[in-house]
Amino acid sequence: MNRRLLAAAALGLLLVSAGCTGLGGGSGQVDRAKLAQNATYDWNTTADVTFNVTGGYYHAVYRVDNRSSIALARFHRLNDRRPLPIEAVAFRYPNGTVVGAEAMNATQNRTHVTVTFPARHGEFAYRVAHRGKELRVVTAVQGSYEVVIPPATQVRYPLIGRVAPAGYRTSEEGGRVHVRWDQVTGDRIDVRYYLVRDLWIFAGMLAAGAAAALVGLSYFWLQLRELRERRQTVDVERGGR
Repeated sequence: MNRRLLAAAALGLLLVSAGCTGLGGGSGQVDRAKLAQNATYDWNTTADVTFNVTGGYYHAVYRVDNRSSIALARFHRLNDRRPLPIEAVAFRYPNGTVVGAEAMNATQNRTHVTVTFPARHGEFAYRVAHRGKELRVVTAVQGSYEVVIPPATQVRYPLIGRVAPAGYRTSEEGGRVHVRWDQVTGDRIDVRYYLVRDLWIFAGMLAAGAAAALVGLSYFWLQLRELRERRQTVDVERGGR
């Protein structure tokens, strides 16, 4: 009996361990082939951290100032965190020399991936596959941030666009909207944008809804007036008898 209980307990522990590994992505080395992929980055940024959403990815460039590593995570199931699936890492030295994954080390655990830089000063970049019209990222460092959203998109109207945290400003440069924060101290940035054509579709839906509501209210008012007139007619007939 004891052997059966021990065997069942061992099997249960094995299943739980396997489940945890599947959820968390395990620990150890990150896929070096993905880290070694090639990507083109705009190193001429003015913010401490810049996210450029384009071509099915977002490209991130971090200013490295007296630090040896960075921990990167993504949101998973509300506020749970998992390692960020980074690709095409690159590091640019202050003299302009750019090196790739061969010069860096990356490990991961259940919640984040840690990248060790080849120097304590410079710029670090990576890309992440991105879909949809919202960029929701965990902030790895404090400082100034910039998000460049795709061409022909906007964040201006809050019903279909959203930017958090507050205290940002926007500008349009080269046909693209740039969202900037002078200082971000929270743990996340969320930018939900929309295509300009979506605004007209949304406006048309609002207009159609308003027209339908107006027709409904007019019909209700006419029915109410007709009922009132009938009541008045009945009262007059009763008073004449």
